[in-house]
Amino acid sequence: MKFIIAKRELSRLAKGKYYSLQFELTQHAKDCGNGTELQCGVYVDGSGWHTAPSWKEALALLRNAMHPKQYREELPELSD
Repeated sequence: MKFIIAKRELSRLAKGKYYSLQFELTQHAKDCGNGTELQCGVYVDGSGWHTAPSWKEALALLRNAMHPKQYREELPELSD
């Protein structure tokens, strides 16, 4: 998902509240594995920061935080 699409989706979810997006890329040195790490962060006032390796995952975490009852109903019930 592109940044501009994530911004549109976050704006829609925020419904006029304060929101923020953050993208972090870390490139490790060759002697540390030479890997790349990505962190996409989304925030809506009252729902907190949610980060994941992709915009799609970060937005899903935010949706779950904003509407926990909806997501809880979709999960199977656990028995003792």
